[in-house]
Amino acid sequence: MAEESNRRQFDGEDDKKTTLLSHDRRSPNPMEKQKKTTAAAAKGGFRTIPFIMLNEAFQTLVSTGLNANMVIYLTTEFHMAAAAASSVISLWSSASSTMAIFGASLGDSSLGRFRVILLSTVLHSP
Repeated sequence: MAEESNRRQFDGEDDKKTTLLSHDRRSPNPMEKQKKTTAAAAKGGFRTIPFIMLNEAFQTLVSTGLNANMVIYLTTEFHMAAAAASSVISLWSSASSTMAIFGASLGDSSLGRFRVILLSTVLHSP
């Protein structure tokens, strides 16, 4: 039970049970509700956009550099034709891009968005 509430808190999913006071009574002060709403809104939103954008920019930079170096590696070490090496890299890139759909469904269904971003960053880095 505690793990589930921690997971909800980590993912930013607050429900009515977590916003109630510990004695299960509601606060008569309407300003407390507004403070809780603004505190919950401060967890994500526009504050996280620069981190996500930088993460995606660096992943794109890594993928572009990896693709160019991998073609050279496949042609020199494995003695592949340039067209065959380019096809292998193209298939790898398309499979890597398609995995975003699976990551989105995994994040929405069970793990949560921040854990999926962390997992994809670790798995995608060379």
